[in-house]
Amino acid sequence: MRLADSSGRVSSSGPGHFNRLKQRRDLATTRWVVTGSLQQDFMGISASGQTIRVEGMNFYCLKDGRVTDVWTQFDGVAMMRQLGAIRT
Repeated sequence: MRLADSSGRVSSSGPGHFNRLKQRRDLATTRWVVTGSLQQDFMGISASGQTIRVEGMNFYCLKDGRVTDVWTQFDGVAMMRQLGAIRT
């Protein structure tokens, strides 16, 4: 699992951790946690290799046993706080 902008500037330290998987009819959800480090400048934030931890969820729309759509939601505010872009 990678957490990154379109140029891939935040790298994951591993595959991530899936906490929960649930499915009901045509919708499945996963809750996950991923850790990574800032290896290149990102949105004006200088890279210092600091480690961050981000939690999120994926929502999957299913049809005939196949995934047709995926929506991802993650805690971007917590990520930006850990990177020092937002003060607490």
